[in-house]
Amino acid sequence: DGDPEQVVPDLLRARLYNSGQDCLCPDVVFVHRAVAAELTERLVRSVGRLAVGPRARPDTVVSALTYPDVLPPLEQYLEQHARYVRSGGRVDRDRLLVEPTVLLRPWTADVQPPEFFAPVFDLVEYDHAGQIRAWLESAPQRRRGMYVSVYGETGLPDGVLGTSVVLSGVTTLDVEDGNRPFGGYGIEANSVRRGDLVSARPLLLSAELGPAGQALRARPSGAVLHA
Repeated sequence: DGDPEQVVPDLLRARLYNSGQDCLCPDVVFVHRAVAAELTERLVRSVGRLAVGPRARPDTVVSALTYPDVLPPLEQYLEQHARYVRSGGRVDRDRLLVEPTVLLRPWTADVQPPEFFAPVFDLVEYDHAGQIRAWLESAPQRRRGMYVSVYGETGLPDGVLGTSVVLSGVTTLDVEDGNRPFGGYGIEANSVRRGDLVSARPLLLSAELGPAGQALRARPSGAVLHA
């Protein structure tokens, strides 16, 4: 029941932040089969209008990648899933430029989206909310759980799913706030280690390092923060 007029602009803004080279860019987009064709068509049209070029141009939305090591695994992924590419898919190694790409894939329970760090929209069809809940509760996703933005899927409750914090109708960029704890509960997403103690939860580093962390800081020395 999500509104495509909201979903597509939010998806473009979130996925293309810094040309897709940010940890907050969504790795996978689950789309209900009933609206998959419409949303994909809208997204393909919007992506086709994007300005791709040098960073110095004021109208540029997608520019060259900063990290060349992104390209080999990305090219391999696009080659493996070539039959699902709905637009884009071309990579210019010399210019470190990835064409904005939209894929639409059928549901599989073992979906393992990579962290692309590139302007790639990886859409996966689903049939009912139980599939999403089970996926978020799987061991790999519990390890990496951070955020899940939900648009119009009433079968997914607010709060926390697996280890992912549910955002209702907003993106991760909308909730990022340097004065509040940030992130989910996945050990690979954000955690703090003090000696042998590791805690995975939303973190505010200033609080971890300040008076609020006094009791925990008194535990074994040599603490290393991971966020």
